[in-house]
Amino acid sequence: MKSISKNNDPLIKNEVDNLFRKRFYEKILQRSKVLFIASMILYPAWAINDYIFARDLFYLFLGLRLLALVVMLVCFILMVKRKLHPYWATQIIFLLVVTEIAYMCAIVPEDSLIPYYIGFSTAFAAYYSVVIIPYSLSLLCYLYGAASFWFFIKIVGIHDELMYLKNGGLFFLTVSFFTMILAIFNYRSVLNEVKARILLDESYLIIENKNREIIDSINYAKRIQQTILPDRHTMESFFKKYFLIYLPRDIVSGDFYWMVQKENKIFLAVADCTGHGVPGSLLSMVCSNALKKVVIESGLNNPGEILTECNKIINTHFSTSPHYIKEGMDIGLCCWNQNENNLYFAGANIALYHFSATKQVLMEVKPDDLPIGFPGEIVFHTQKTVIGTDDTFYLFSDGYPDQFGGSKFKKLKHSRFIQLIENYATLPMQEQGNQLLNFFEEWKNSYDQIDDVTVLGFKIS
Repeated sequence: MKSISKNNDPLIKNEVDNLFRKRFYEKILQRSKVLFIASMILYPAWAINDYIFARDLFYLFLGLRLLALVVMLVCFILMVKRKLHPYWATQIIFLLVVTEIAYMCAIVPEDSLIPYYIGFSTAFAAYYSVVIIPYSLSLLCYLYGAASFWFFIKIVGIHDELMYLKNGGLFFLTVSFFTMILAIFNYRSVLNEVKARILLDESYLIIENKNREIIDSINYAKRIQQTILPDRHTMESFFKKYFLIYLPRDIVSGDFYWMVQKENKIFLAVADCTGHGVPGSLLSMVCSNALKKVVIESGLNNPGEILTECNKIINTHFSTSPHYIKEGMDIGLCCWNQNENNLYFAGANIALYHFSATKQVLMEVKPDDLPIGFPGEIVFHTQKTVIGTDDTFYLFSDGYPDQFGGSKFKKLKHSRFIQLIENYATLPMQEQGNQLLNFFEEWKNSYDQIDDVTVLGFKIS
């Protein structure tokens, strides 16, 4: 059979053609089952017709019908077990029943011809209306029926030929011919129906394959993005007590957390680039590289100066593009000098929160109210925070407080999130992370996550 697929991909073409053959076979099998079940019930039941119209021939005809019933049952079992194709199973039954009825019609009394030829016509009509057979096979079946009609009249007929034609024979030949024409249209209709469904499935298959390719590419991009993120071992080597919640809205994220050691200084940041998904992740790579370049290559140690230089690099990078890109990064950057008991911080729209274990209060170290990527000569400022015993520090993007949820589908809001941090601040670090994560999942419930989420809490000891 010619391929029905219009796709040039041989794998998709082969898959579609196999699916078409399978679906068309199932359609044929389904209809053949209906024909067999109806035939196994009705054909023996026509013995009542024999008793009424041809009582002298009743036992002969009953034997023929029971023989046909046994053959029907065997063919049906083989067909259901898929050891006999529905085409061949139905053809065997058709040939047997048509032969038997043609023989019966030839030897019944004159006054019984019409009922038997009506039965003959009914058998043809039922076969053609239910079974799906190709055009050539439909024609062959009709020719076989007509040949059987004349053959038995010539061999065992007890009336003259005109008598058979006048008493139902002509009716049979006419009805069987027109039902053959209907069978051809029926075959074409079913064939086109299955083709249409398969071609629709092919469209879904193409979309699914394209989607799989895109997802595979994004998953690979995720592995690339993960190279800029410090692993657990690196984090634990400097911060024995910390927790991290990192929940990209999509596979890749516009948020990133960043850490690097430079001599006796540890730099730690949480950043939120404009957007999420693929655009956000691409921007995060650009901003991460800018941050790395300034800290490692430029020799700057002051967080404010680092962010100022990053702003220049990002602006320069995007200003060379022929397309104006108004995108940037919010970031909170800390520098811990291990020789001192101080933490230096500079922020671009991301604040540092400091929980004092001594005072039992959560304090905000405010950022500059500007993003990285803001045009012009922008200067970011550094603030110094004294590190107290068992103090905890928090950096987070806006994904957590901006999440919609709850029973009334409202935004969580910044103030409530800060209250959560303050409530959990005395718990062990991992327990804090678990509590915040559980609350977020309960708050979000079945609603979609609207943004990337990053929350980092750490103690310096």
